[in-house]
Amino acid sequence: MVDMPGPRIRTAMKGEPAPPRETAPLPLRISPEGDRRLQELFRSRTVPEPVQRLVEEYIARKTGKPWDDPTVQERIRTAIRAQKGEYWREGAGRRISYRAGYRVMAYLAYHFPVVFFQTLLLFDDLARAGPIPAHLRVLDVGTGPGVVPLALTEWYRQAGAGSLEVTSIEPSLEHREAFQALVPSFARGMPGIRVGDPLPLDIREVQVTDLPGPFDLIVFSNVLNEIPDLTDQERAGIVRRVGDRLTAGGRILLAEPADLANSTMLRRIVAILGREGLHIRAPCAFPWGGSCPGTECWTFREEPPIRPTRLMAWIGQGAESYRYLNTDLKYSYAVLDRGGGTGPAHRLRAGPDILRLSRLGRKEGRRVSVAAALMSGDLGNRDYHLYKICDGTAVKPVYAVVPAHRRALAGRLARARYGTLAVFREVLVRRNPAHDAFNLLVDRRAEVEFFPADSGARARPHRRGKEEDGSRRV
Repeated sequence: MVDMPGPRIRTAMKGEPAPPRETAPLPLRISPEGDRRLQELFRSRTVPEPVQRLVEEYIARKTGKPWDDPTVQERIRTAIRAQKGEYWREGAGRRISYRAGYRVMAYLAYHFPVVFFQTLLLFDDLARAGPIPAHLRVLDVGTGPGVVPLALTEWYRQAGAGSLEVTSIEPSLEHREAFQALVPSFARGMPGIRVGDPLPLDIREVQVTDLPGPFDLIVFSNVLNEIPDLTDQERAGIVRRVGDRLTAGGRILLAEPADLANSTMLRRIVAILGREGLHIRAPCAFPWGGSCPGTECWTFREEPPIRPTRLMAWIGQGAESYRYLNTDLKYSYAVLDRGGGTGPAHRLRAGPDILRLSRLGRKEGRRVSVAAALMSGDLGNRDYHLYKICDGTAVKPVYAVVPAHRRALAGRLARARYGTLAVFREVLVRRNPAHDAFNLLVDRRAEVEFFPADSGARARPHRRGKEEDGSRRV
């Protein structure tokens, strides 16, 4: 770890004007040494020691007992069970509360570590896709105990480049108290990091005039699913309203849990925002232009699991430890902007032989070529590899099926990033009635060509034996 001298900590004031910015801000550049430190952090899969220690100290102060006291352990375990029961409840009765102190401690023990790493990975993607300003102004909506500011501060600490200014919104008093115990202490000693106290605003009622700004990045991390009794349209309205404080080149990052209900909710909200003028930059790809049709799309990113924090490992000791260990890194996300030019996903233009996925219904038993994005990890088994793919036109789920004997291709697909654009050539179309889906068999005759999201590459024509509609009979 690198120790650095102290930052300025300030409170963001309502209506405070943002610092002036040049029309063309300098982009953030990561040095080779900073990149090495970041890669070591990602390989470690471990919440940094200073953050773990601050969480433990907060619990000790809050309870008046050592953080690993058996009484504290049992009370946090009880709060985790109650919180999980609320979390998985669906419908009008769903309420997730953080008003009680032990509820916040349960969040810090169970949810915080994975959301911390999720934020690190997503922001690293944004920074490398670029350009982002060397001085980044962020609004974190529903910050909780400060997961996003802590993760961004750690990223900048390891990158050793750029400067960061974070404004947060958090309606819960208990969460704001935890934030103030964790975030300023962690940021202390880091130059160029400015973190304001959370604004005590109700996310459902926040207005543009309540906020400083403008902001280069607005984050909604695991927030929209926790706002009760709202329709998808109303949740999208919150994003759109807060998004009015975005700079011309700024971005909105939405992240939600990977379970079916929350993941599909996110996709519906993103589809609404796309129809209302925001541009979807990631992870979806639209080689045919247009936007998401808003179908029930369950797709999420999966990364190697993290290591439990000391707190999580302690809470997990004893009977039914599986209830208290949360290390799986799975999440759904979207990156949007206000459309200052088309995003990378729009720059791949399919060649004349490439078929839209929406037209697979008439191609059963034929070979076709399609351009689509990888929208899942490997969902298969020992006999075959299975990947969900999408081009923004599909009306039914579509999966690429790779037999186990195609080891080299399976390895390339396994290494490909979630959201990677690819052209699947000469794949065999099969209907999957059990799941009301289509399978595209990537057998020995088929080929797969990857396109980096920022390459601007074009799919080359592949005319061998093709019919007028882009398919080949088998």
